[in-house]
Amino acid sequence: MSAEHRLDAPATDVEQRGPGAADAGSAHGDGITVVSHLLAGIGFYGALGWLADRLLHATVFLPIGLVVGAAAAVYLIIKRFGGDE
Repeated sequence: MSAEHRLDAPATDVEQRGPGAADAGSAHGDGITVVSHLLAGIGFYGALGWLADRLLHATVFLPIGLVVGAAAAVYLIIKRFGGDE
């Protein structure tokens, strides 16, 4: 059995990062990830705010949800792509 297939052999850089990670550092992949985080955060927390507005007959929770979602997404983006680890 060769060293590449032994269980105790050190993993290569791509193996350490996981599947599909060969192009994970590309600018295109990073851009898609950033946009996805922003849309998902705003969409999820906006939906929670809309639901709270409907249940409580208010109009304040949707804007709060949108702002909190955007802030949470920006936090996650900075945490992931912030550089220094």
